[in-house]
Amino acid sequence: MIVDAYCHVGLPRFGSVENALAVARIFGVDRSVLVLGPMVPDFESLFRAIRQYPDRVRGIGVPFGDNERQQAEVADIQVRAGISGIRLSGDEILKCPSVVDLFGMAGRWIYAVGLIDNPPAAEALIDWLERYPASRVAAPHFLRPDTAVIEPPLADLVKHPRFHPIFSRHGGMGSQLAYPHADFRPWVDDVLALSGWDQVMFGSECPVLFWRDETMSSCFDWIHQITDGQKPEQIESFLGGTAKRLLFDQPPPEREEVEIPDWIEDGFDPSRTVPLWDGREVSMTDIESWQKKYVDVLKQDSGAKFSTIAHQ
Repeated sequence: MIVDAYCHVGLPRFGSVENALAVARIFGVDRSVLVLGPMVPDFESLFRAIRQYPDRVRGIGVPFGDNERQQAEVADIQVRAGISGIRLSGDEILKCPSVVDLFGMAGRWIYAVGLIDNPPAAEALIDWLERYPASRVAAPHFLRPDTAVIEPPLADLVKHPRFHPIFSRHGGMGSQLAYPHADFRPWVDDVLALSGWDQVMFGSECPVLFWRDETMSSCFDWIHQITDGQKPEQIESFLGGTAKRLLFDQPPPEREEVEIPDWIEDGFDPSRTVPLWDGREVSMTDIESWQKKYVDVLKQDSGAKFSTIAHQ
């Protein structure tokens, strides 16, 4: 079983739910945690996904708003809509305590990014986990290409039984080497020594990996390339067992119908560009169109790269 614990959605930048699930079907991903991308508040798509696919999908939201009042309003809407957690940067964890506490009181997840070089955020999450024993933390992009020893407070967080590293963005976390990015190996070994195989999870970061011209197959194979001597049950736990146990083996959060305020759409900036592997910056309109075409290509050739579409 494969469970993708970190798959982005959100129109137009990160693509539709239908695109994400089509890619999952092509590559044998049984279940997906769909995560809104930063600054793309496509709550309508996320709420529809968890409503339509309660056995297949879990949803992770994002903060949004120009001030604390708006951020608190959006957080409350997402909790009531039934999402499983919220994606927050280390700085957002420190700046949005009311949002962090709301998800703790609801017994949900924080998907925390940017923790590795943010000791205050690591300390805040250790405290949060102790105050909210029904909640958990996942850490996407938990990779670093160096041999530095993992020290407290980050080491204490990694050892926490409700902290779950997600090894994702394999080609975009500063590696100086070609795939499989062997300079990540010391970090991966240290994380596994602290957390254990039954705590870490797989995340594709689909469709962002396509912007780097990486493939889903390379994502699956990466763990075999970067480690050795692993047991089959350890790989099974990483690729899906842990995420299934923690996120899918119990009913999803209760949900209710919610109203999305108009100001959310008004506050979305559609002018941001999308960076590609070859240095180009393209519009969200282009990337949305290309991602739809790419899914059709993958249905015929699962080994095709995104560059076959982006260079047309």
